Amino acid sequence: MIKTVIILGNHIQSLGVMRSAGKMGLETTLFNKNKLCIAAFSKYCSNFILYKNTTDLKEKLLNLYKGIKNAAIIPTNDYLVEFLAENYDALQRYYYLAIPESVIAGICLNKILTYQKAAEFNTPILKFSTPDNLTEALNAAEGIGYPVVLRPAFMHKFFPGTGKKILLCKDKDSLIENYKFMAGKIPAEEVIVQEYVPKKQRQLFSFCSFFAGGNIYGGFILHRMRQRPGEFGISTFAKTVNIEEIENLSIEFLKKINYFGISEIEFIYDEKNKQYSLIEINPRTWKQNSIAEKLNVNLVKMLIDYFDGKQLSANINRKNDIGWIEPITDFFAMIDGLRKHEFDIKQYINSLKVEKEMAVFSMEDPIPGVMYILLLPYLFRERR
Repeated sequence: MIKTVIILGNHIQSLGVMRSAGKMGLETTLFNKNKLCIAAFSKYCSNFILYKNTTDLKEKLLNLYKGIKNAAIIPTNDYLVEFLAENYDALQRYYYLAIPESVIAGICLNKILTYQKAAEFNTPILKFSTPDNLTEALNAAEGIGYPVVLRPAFMHKFFPGTGKKILLCKDKDSLIENYKFMAGKIPAEEVIVQEYVPKKQRQLFSFCSFFAGGNIYGGFILHRMRQRPGEFGISTFAKTVNIEEIENLSIEFLKKINYFGISEIEFIYDEKNKQYSLIEINPRTWKQNSIAEKLNVNLVKMLIDYFDGKQLSANINRKNDIGWIEPITDFFAMIDGLRKHEFDIKQYINSLKVEKEMAVFSMEDPIPGVMYILLLPYLFRERR
């Protein structure tokens, strides 16, 4: 039986997992590289352990083992998923790991492999190319048609040092500039040239689930209404929807790669060609994970119950318009949207008139919300 949930990482992702585990009566141990993390201030945080690097993390995890396999390890970012995948054999002897096996985790982390599998399975994707050099990138862009975007194969190798997820290339000159920039940060063979769908022409969705043994046990779909930065950013407000096509595409893909664990599959809807296209898979928990409790589709609980060998039955959310919001960053997303005339203040206010889950603020666990406000300057700087 699972007694402890070990959470790797920080920020809102870790807090949501910690609250879910704590409400189950489980002990929680948080590992992070920095003392300044809001999840450490939760009343559900039983233990907090600092680590210096992944070598130190592995050593501390092995030393933490006390002879009984009764703890689950849940990573909250791609960097730590990769760490678990690289040390899967060594750690799974002592812990229950909340990731798929290493090869499958690699398919999810590496977008080139993700797109190759999607093409193999006839899962819709945007047109893309994987050039080895600038000349090939220019040829690919000409073939796809400007504007295009440059996307890193591994987000966690590019975003931390640049604060950028994707680079928009409107023409040949901007592609040359952006390609040189991206290829200077990551290996050239990890640069993806991809079709661009204009912001006014697209909508973003996520299928969030717990999947194991070829079966879907819990799931819900989020419509990502706002994000920051507005063009290629991180969600600040989302709400539940039911779209059968997204659900079917996601379950089929997860089944074909023999996925295990909690995941988020992101889709883009192109209003011009009326198609949902897979854009990436996060093989882990994510920021909006805490909405699961409000939907009574608690993915963390399902994961723990599965490890404990309990009988599970499928529970797919059918409630529409249940929201999730990170109020502070959503305020800035609102300012950006108003400035660019993407919506008006009435539309923004009306969007908030739904039952919703707050990302951080909670009356029954208030201190993380207080610390979130106090640490805002640090958090904005660290996540740039």
